[in-house]
Amino acid sequence: MNQEFDISFAKQLDKQDPLSIYRKEFHIPQHNGQDAIYFTGHSLGLQPKNHNKYLKQELKDWGV
Repeated sequence: MNQEFDISFAKQLDKQDPLSIYRKEFHIPQHNGQDAIYFTGHSLGLQPKNHNKYLKQELKDWGV
């Protein structure tokens, strides 16, 4: 494979990714006004923007 791996190639792949439509549903950390690279590792991952909906439902279910 003779492909040059640079930021433009990565952006091209992102545009082709069928899961990329979900990116807007998460809070992306910022660094110097730009989206930061986020390594999930052992974390909970990126926070969904509608986390309150899920949290409230879980608390409601727990209380029943």
